[in-house]
Amino acid sequence: MADKLQHVKNFFYGVVMDGFGQRRHIGMDEQPDDIKYIHNKLVPALWHAIKTDDPEFDPQAMWFDDPPAPMSEATSTGAVRWFVEIQEALKAQMELMPDGRSSALYTRLFKSSAQYGCFLDDLTVALMKDDPEWRGPYIDTTPPLPT
Repeated sequence: MADKLQHVKNFFYGVVMDGFGQRRHIGMDEQPDDIKYIHNKLVPALWHAIKTDDPEFDPQAMWFDDPPAPMSEATSTGAVRWFVEIQEALKAQMELMPDGRSSALYTRLFKSSAQYGCFLDDLTVALMKDDPEWRGPYIDTTPPLPT
């Protein structure tokens, strides 16, 4: 059986390990508030969503132990879908706020940049690769997936 969250897990690994390109340069206590929010709130919430869809998911054993544990396989994508839909709702809500689009958190999560990418766009693409039938309530069109 194929892992239904393989691309999402790879995205999760990249976010946790890279720290949006900043963790390798400065300590967590010196990070800007938007980075702290992502790593203290969003990353654990995404981990719980993955864990709900794949109860055997253990990133420590799979990525860091020597020898690594075998990769587990998710059997559904429902919780990760819900997580992405909540982030889409947060984006829509922040866009309605007078200074929402100019906040550091909005920029980090929802605006694409060459240096950082876009948290929500990258996660959505990973989920669409894992679950081609899902497009979410806020995706008006179905663009081709990046290769």
